[in-house]
Amino acid sequence: MARTCVLFLCFLCIFIGTVQNAKILAVFPMHSHSHFTLGFNLLQEMASRGHEISLISPYPQKKPIKNLRDISVASIKPALDEIKKNLHHLEGGSPIDNFRFMSEMGRTFTELSLATKEVQDLLNSNEKFDLVFVEHFVNEAQFAFGHHFKAPVVLLSPCLCLF
Repeated sequence: MARTCVLFLCFLCIFIGTVQNAKILAVFPMHSHSHFTLGFNLLQEMASRGHEISLISPYPQKKPIKNLRDISVASIKPALDEIKKNLHHLEGGSPIDNFRFMSEMGRTFTELSLATKEVQDLLNSNEKFDLVFVEHFVNEAQFAFGHHFKAPVVLLSPCLCLF
């Protein structure tokens, strides 16, 4: 038994030294702080542990964080603010009407964020990523970032999404 423990510890010591940090693309374009905060806290911790993070979001950092690069889509905020003004209509709407509204909202913010110069520059670059994090909220088209960059996709959902 003691010999097994010693072998395990030797094995563990050998592989602890080979851990590498990842280059990660995080796609969090939803203009809603409640959706952004969960992912940002996770990414901030990952950056502090040495991972290189590129973050697509409408909330650029106020104070730069080491290893966390902003790819700002803040320019889409005004258009999304207009859509968000109609969220109160969901209360009295039928499930079908609510589904249509949410789908249209998701399509709109996905198209707007993908069309920004910053995202287009990234898509046309030769950058490589080891992993793509995508905030999942009526934005399935953004899963294609994984295909584009030939990287696995991890979905992070701020809510139970049935869309």
